[in-house]
Parts: sequence; structure tokens; C-alpha cells
Amino acid sequence: MISWFLKSDPGLVALSFLWIFAVIAVGEGTRRVAKLPPDVTRKVIHVGVALWALPTALYFRSPWWAALAPLVFVVLNAISYRFRLMKVIEEEGEGTPGTIYFPLSFAALILILWPFGARAASVAGLYAMGLGDVYINLKGREAHGIVEPGEEYERIRDQLVADLTAWADTATGDHPVRRLIKREDVYNGYDPDLIPDLFAANAPKYRVSWQTSLGGIPPDLLTPNNRKWSGDHCSFDAEITKGVFFANRRLDTTGATIYDLFPTILQDFGVAVPADVDGKTLAPLP
Repeated sequence: MISWFLKSDPGLVALSFLWIFAVIAVGEGTRRVAKLPPDVTRKVIHVGVALWALPTALYFRSPWWAALAPLVFVVLNAISYRFRLMKVIEEEGEGTPGTIYFPLSFAALILILWPFGARAASVAGLYAMGLGDVYINLKGREAHGIVEPGEEYERIRDQLVADLTAWADTATGDHPVRRLIKREDVYNGYDPDLIPDLFAANAPKYRVSWQTSLGGIPPDLLTPNNRKWSGDHCSFDAEITKGVFFANRRLDTTGATIYDLFPTILQDFGVAVPADVDGKTLAPLP
């Protein structure tokens, strides 16, 4: 029975709706039974629905069938946003247009990228939207690239670094973008066709907007945020958002970063650390 659904685009559409409605039901159930606030249940639904992106890219044959469920939910979510029908996906007691932008962006990624054979990119784009990644419109990589690799590419990257870090908030004089980091300064090895050319790292008090992170385009460059900021991934500069390291043994954590956890765990289990792994092993202390 399941195999028929997986081999049939209409069957996959049915599975899509079943999965999404099941996730919404779980979110609504936890909101009612566990009295969880909408800020929590909204994220449960966001993550749960986003997980369906991978089966979409793996099993659908036609991009039009694959985009059908997201497009239907553009309409349903717009109605819900207008009339506040689903409190489970509200923010601070208000509807959020992000519930419309999210499926709309996914449908657009499917319809634009699949004809070029870039199924995986539609999923990657869904998870990377608007969180500080900067891609140059590079010839040979992008479908309609205009920037020549080499000197022109590097010149544009350098110009973006200079311009965005110099950009100031006219209301406060602060610089919203604390650093713009080149990818080779983050990774030792990477796929140049997938990894962003630059990463924007924001200063304190600044983050990507609610709409931008879901593919929307707000009318203003900077907008005051009047909603609670709960824990999320919003492109703050890692240099000013230090983590806390807990371990049941003494380790030298001088200059330690999150990259060091993987090789350290491998070493602890006696597994050889691959040469191309980012990060270093943290040495034990007496």
C-alpha cells in the first residue's frame, strides 16, 4: 500500500496532506493539553512540516505535483492569517505572514529549480533562506549567472564586505552587520556549488526579520521588532554569542569552537579523525 503512494505523484500529494495535517494536529493537541504557548507550537509545526521537504525531493516525479501541496497551503494559510483560524501558529497572539511565505517559497524553489535537475537545491534553499547567506550570481554555477569567476568575483565579494560592514542604522548610528565572512575563512573544505560565498554576522540588537527568514521581502531595510525573541538561528555573530561547554572530564578549551566537538568525540571513541575535518581535538588536562 505504502509503495503505491511512493510510486504515484497523486498518492504522494495525499501523503503530503496527511503528514501536514498530522503535524498541525500534534501542535494543536500539545497547545490544548500541555498548555504550551503558540511560540512553541508554531516551531513544532514549522520543523515538522519542513521535514516533508526531503521526501518531496526524493519521490515526486513532476514539479507541478510536488508544488501542489505547498501552493494549497499558501491559500489555506492566507485565509487562516486573515481570519485568525489557527492559533497554534500565531506569534504573541497575532497571525504571522511567515506561514504564507514559507510554502510559497518552497513551491517557487521547486518550480524554478527542478527543470534544471536541482532537486536537492530546492530543499537546501528551503533551509537556508534569509539567514545571512550571500550568494554571488556566478557564471557557470547559477542558471543566469553574470559575474565572471576570478578577479570580478573577488572584487564584488570585497566590495560587499566593505559596504555592508560600513552600512549604519540612521536612527542609532550602529552597524547592523558586524562582520561579513568569506566561506574559505569558515571551512577548510566545501562544495563551491552549494556553500554560500559570504556569511553575514549581525551585531547585538540586530537579526534577520521574521518575514525575511521565510522568504519574504519587507518594505523597509530595518524594522523595529515588537515581538519576543525566543531562541532561534538568526545570524548573530558567533564571536559575540559564546556557547557554554559542559563535560565530565577536564579538557583544554582554549580557543575552542563548536567545530572541535566532532573530532574530540571521535578521538574519545578511538576513531581516527579524517584529515579534512574542520576543528581540532581538545587535549585532556591532568
